[in-house]
This record gives sequence, C-alpha cells and structure tokens, in this order.
Amino acid sequence: PKEADLVINEILFDPDALGSDFVEIFNNTDQYFNLRKMKFGSLDEKGNIVDVHFLSKHDRLVYPFETIAFTEDLDWLREQFYNIGNVVFSELPPCNNEEDNILLMSTQGKIIDSLSYSDTWHYSELNSTENISLERISPNKSNIATNWFSASSNSGYGTPGLPNSSKGDVIEENKRVFIDHDVITPNNDGVNDFIRLNFNMNKTGWIGSIKVVNSVGIPIHTIVPHFLFGASERTFWNCELSDKSVLSAGIYVLLVKLYHTDTGEKVNKKITFYINRALR
Repeated sequence: PKEADLVINEILFDPDALGSDFVEIFNNTDQYFNLRKMKFGSLDEKGNIVDVHFLSKHDRLVYPFETIAFTEDLDWLREQFYNIGNVVFSELPPCNNEEDNILLMSTQGKIIDSLSYSDTWHYSELNSTENISLERISPNKSNIATNWFSASSNSGYGTPGLPNSSKGDVIEENKRVFIDHDVITPNNDGVNDFIRLNFNMNKTGWIGSIKVVNSVGIPIHTIVPHFLFGASERTFWNCELSDKSVLSAGIYVLLVKLYHTDTGEKVNKKITFYINRALR
C-alpha cells in the first residue's frame, strides 16, 4: 500500500484497568492488501521507530473499503462495545492516555499512515475519556484535531471494526433527520415493529433529545434524554413506554431537538408517525 491507502481510523487509548487499547484501520482503496505485510509502531523521543508489531502473523487480506480493528484482548473488547465488527488479535505499541503517536508501516518500514493524538481531541464536556474511542471523521483528510472526534454515546462510545459514528457523509437537507417508515405495527411479526430514526448531520458535536408527543401535544415518553450524537447515527425504539406498555393505535409525533456545541446551530424537528394495531 502507498501512503494513505490504508488509514488509522479509530483508536481507544484510555481503557479501564481491566481493558485493552484498540487501533482500527480503514482500507481507503478498491485494492486488497495482506495484513501480514504491515506493522504498527511508534516513535520515541528521539524520533526512532520502536515497539514494532506485525498486524497479523498469518496471511489475512483486508478487502476494499473494509474496516478492521486490532486489540490485545478480544474478549474484553466484545464485552465492552456492542457495536463491534471485524476485530483481529494483534500486539500494539503502548498508547499513553494523554498523548502519544502510532505508525502504520509496510514490512520495509515505509510509513503508510501516522497519528499523533491528544486527549484534548475528545469532546470537551465529557466527564471522563475512559472507554471512549476517538474516531476519524474523514479518511481523506489529514490527522489533525478537527478531523477526529469522540465516538457518540448512542453508538456505545466506540465502533471497533465498523463504520465510525462520526463519519461525515454528503447529506440532503431534507434527509438530515428522518424515520424509515411512518406506519408502525408493534406486533412482533418482524415487519415495522419498531421505529428507526436516522441522523445524518454531516458533522460531529451535536447534543440532543428525542421525545414522543401524543395527538394533543402532551409529551408521554422520552426516548433519548441527553445524548452526544455522531455525524451519522441511528436510534431504534420499540414503541414501549417507561412502564413497558406499548403505544395504543393512533397518531404520534417524535420531537427531536438538537444543538451544536460549537456553532450554536439548532435543529428542531417534528416527525409524525402512526401506530397501526387493533383498537382497544
């Protein structure tokens, strides 16, 4: 691979005491590459390459546009994050909790991508960065602070081996917040049993809430009270209220309120949906 063909795409450098770091790479090409021919490493204070480890001891292809995460503790990673995809065991250079660097190199030592991160790149209002990964927003932009952001709370604070919650996509204005179906039949038949609410905000830093309002305008349920949303996000709701009862037939409204922490931009959207079931 040439420089930037493969990029460092997500990193967890502040796991809990029982946890393990992970580093994720993304194949930003339509080509195939062998993980056994690539290495992780880091730079010491004198600029020497140290702590070198092969991504895999066996032949394993990374497919075009595939995302793969690497960790020293697969079991812990699967237990900690529910949004998990392709994960491979690999020894990693030690990653300092405050700031450090990591290199992705060819067998010959050619730098494919490098990342010098800082814990200040995280969302500033987080009480702690423990078990929260940093995600790259765009694979085609450089590794600077503005191209990295904390994984969203709605994604479980990390998406190892999956597309990033903070990934920015080209979005039509009328498709920033929408649901897949406006008629929901919560009868457990596998067809439109729940609401899937899609967020395509094209940038990180959104805080928001989602409430359900009945046909006379009274809030009856809070789906999300206060969350940090990624640039691209999905939220599912099974139409259950806090007491585990299910909405009766009728018209309802999702009230979505979003606020961007940097720009002050606001999004307030009402989305009407209908519960179709036997009348009581």
